[in-house]
Amino acid sequence: MLITKVMIKTVNKIVVVLVFFCSFAILSCTDYTLQDIDRSLAMGAVENEMSIKNWSLSVSTSKSTYKVCEPVIITVVLENISGEQQPYGIQDKDMDFILDCRNDRDEKMPFTLFGKRMIENRGIGRYIQGELEAGEKLTNKINLTQHVDLSLPDRYVLKVSREIFPHKGSPMPPVVSNKISFEVIVE
Repeated sequence: MLITKVMIKTVNKIVVVLVFFCSFAILSCTDYTLQDIDRSLAMGAVENEMSIKNWSLSVSTSKSTYKVCEPVIITVVLENISGEQQPYGIQDKDMDFILDCRNDRDEKMPFTLFGKRMIENRGIGRYIQGELEAGEKLTNKINLTQHVDLSLPDRYVLKVSREIFPHKGSPMPPVVSNKISFEVIVE
């Protein structure tokens, strides 16, 4: 009889949590259309061009031309552009950012084995919650060549996005960066 009462209480708590979660999800998505959310989930976060209003994301490189097999190091800056402190989730700089790199024919470049593993692990497990003060920036340097196959000479365009709290199936659209272009040439 004691087990039954505990199970009933547990079930009641789960139902309450689910009702609360569904209510929160509906309230938190009011700034976005259902079509935008469905597109983001179905096509991947990179395809969604929306940004979250409290954040800005920018990407840059130190130069515009690289030699084949030379590391392409990008700088990604997440900035709190709201007037108050904002929380965000952190897993790892190599997992937190979604990299969309395309050649000049708009073909998406394949990921390396490392890049594929980072994608597979994004949003799985726990993240650490950090906070940025108003106007504060979080700067990360990422070796793009570890994530994306840039072994062929070509002109490339890169766009980066990031979910504020990284987890699979996030209903919130990501923050999306500017686009940058660079060239990879033969020595």
